[in-house]
Amino acid sequence: MAGGQLADKAAELAAKEARIEFNRGLKQEKGKLSAAAYDRASTALFGSGIVTPAIAMYFRAQPLAPKDYLDLGIAILICLFWAVVLHLYAQETLEDALK
Repeated sequence: MAGGQLADKAAELAAKEARIEFNRGLKQEKGKLSAAAYDRASTALFGSGIVTPAIAMYFRAQPLAPKDYLDLGIAILICLFWAVVLHLYAQETLEDALK
């Protein structure tokens, strides 16, 4: 009878360990998915806020007024700042997920 209880206890502990390992893997996958989403958002912000205005400015038929250059420069710096923030947050999220 003691052998049967011991086997039941071992099976219970094995099931508990399997649940813990499954939850750890699930947490890692969710973290990697979140990190990838933040990194894609930073790439999109970089493209829409920096690359697109630069291309538009290059192909513009008329020169911009100095105030327009200042406004465009401020907008580009803001987009660059937030793209870097999102990218760094994605890296931090990934590091936390893989711990």
